Amino acid sequence: MQGLTKAQSDNLAKALTEQVGKSVSIKETVGRLHSWWSIVKVGSRMIDTSIASKLNALQNNMKEVG
Repeated sequence: MQGLTKAQSDNLAKALTEQVGKSVSIKETVGRLHSWWSIVKVGSRMIDTSIASKLNALQNNMKEVG
């Protein structure tokens, strides 16, 4: 499996640095399903765009409606 290119990693670090106001470095781990998920940790903040978290959120929303 292939991870981010150098340019993608640099662009991501720049965007995150602008958002959090601190210098950010990228530590990338590429798993078997790397194209299906992304989890970004910045200090104690975590941005989780994994399929599992999206399905959990959908399930919770459906419980609230039902």
